[in-house]
Amino acid sequence: MSGVRLLGAVPARGTAWVARQTSRDDRSSRGGSSPDAQAARNTRRISLSLDRSDDSCRRARQWARAALADWSHADRDDIVDDTLLVVSELVANAVLHACGPIRAHLERRPDGSVHIAVDDGGPAESSRPHELAGDHGRGLDVISALAADHGRTTALPCPYRARSWATLTTGHR
Repeated sequence: MSGVRLLGAVPARGTAWVARQTSRDDRSSRGGSSPDAQAARNTRRISLSLDRSDDSCRRARQWARAALADWSHADRDDIVDDTLLVVSELVANAVLHACGPIRAHLERRPDGSVHIAVDDGGPAESSRPHELAGDHGRGLDVISALAADHGRTTALPCPYRARSWATLTTGHR
C-alpha cells in the first residue's frame, strides 16, 4: 500500500498537482538506518498532469526544474539540463503523437540518477501535422544520447495506455 501526501498545488490549467508518494515501509522505517531505509528516504517521486496543448512542454520543464531544485540537484547543471531536455522531448512526443491525457513523472533515486516517465493515451489516429518536417524527428536520438537507458511500455491501466521513459545518470555521456 502507498499513500500520497500533497506537497503543493501547481498553478496551471486542468488537473495538475505535485505529490510525494511514500510507502508504508518508508513511513515505518524513518527511525532506522538500514540501507533500505536510507534508500527509501532518498527516493522522491512526483507527478504532473498535463493538457495536450502547445504550452505543455514549457510547463513540464518549469515543474521539473522546481523539483530538481527542491531535491538539491540545482547545482548539478549536467543532470538538470539533461533532465529538462528529456522531459521536454517526451512530453512533446505525447502532445504530437498520442491521444488522451498526459501525465509526467519524475523520480530521484538513491544513487543520484533521475528517472523520467511520461504516460499518454497511446497512439493517436493521426498525429498533429508538422509545419516544417525537417525540424522534427530527432527527439528519440537526443534521448538516446543523454540517457543511460530508455524505452516505451504499453498496456497501462486506463486512461493511460503507454509510458515513455528514460533514466539519466551522472557521468553517462
